[in-house]
Amino acid sequence: MVNSSRHKRPSSGKNIQAWLIAVHNFFHDFQKDLRKNHGNESVGYPMSAWKMLGDEIIFVAEPRALRTIWPYVEAFVKTMNEWNELTRTSTDGSRLFVKGSAWLAGFPVANAVIDIGGGKEDYVGPSMDTGFRISKYSTPRKMMLSVDLAWVILQHEKDPPIQFDKRIEIKGVYEDVGYPCLWMETISSQYQQAESAFWGVRGKDWRRKMQILCEKFIEEHGVPDFCPFIKNDLSSKAPDSYLRLLEETRSCLRKEIYLEDGEPKKYADKMAVRKQSADLMRRISKFDPPSHST
Repeated sequence: MVNSSRHKRPSSGKNIQAWLIAVHNFFHDFQKDLRKNHGNESVGYPMSAWKMLGDEIIFVAEPRALRTIWPYVEAFVKTMNEWNELTRTSTDGSRLFVKGSAWLAGFPVANAVIDIGGGKEDYVGPSMDTGFRISKYSTPRKMMLSVDLAWVILQHEKDPPIQFDKRIEIKGVYEDVGYPCLWMETISSQYQQAESAFWGVRGKDWRRKMQILCEKFIEEHGVPDFCPFIKNDLSSKAPDSYLRLLEETRSCLRKEIYLEDGEPKKYADKMAVRKQSADLMRRISKFDPPSHST
């Protein structure tokens, strides 16, 4: 939500809790609209709210194939556009403008699922750090994309509405080389639609050139340093180094995190930890890479 903190500080004489209506509407209605706009579960598992951070909702989805990633992004953009258009014409203060960003995170190599107790999990790793950092550059008109997500969209869509501005400095992430500012426009008025026609003039072969930009950044600076793939997706291929990285990751998780090969720490309940370890190890055992591509 944009300017939510300012909205929570009402002018003198106004209802001190008036902001709660806007926040409640956002948490309840945006999720409902997002599910409606995505709709087709045949292209992937539905998006669900992972966690709330202040006035932000972070959604998570597990695509079944690279080609199914675009419908998630498309539904997210459509929902933001519809929300902001209604907000623009609203006069009762019950809505606030929203902005968003989107990124990918691969598991278990490079990133990990961590049990935080109470049956809840958290996702940690460099991809998560990058996603949260680039989100700070989003505006109601610009939805920031991670480089790997932009690459997937460019691979599978003929004319994806992706723009490249410049390199941006992100604290703690790619500080030495900068990070490509890749984004999609989210439009909330007819004037903005007319104005956007003058943005991002594209020359010959722009799509392929932007693909190369993403590929080279991933190869030279990415963590991990290979393009995304999904198990059982015949259109994607794991790099030759992946099996080695996967076994190294599993070994580390067994010994250091999930404690499969050793006793739980003293403060942990041994039976709960053993069950948690078994569940998580079963999940990462499913991440064998695809054996071939088409």
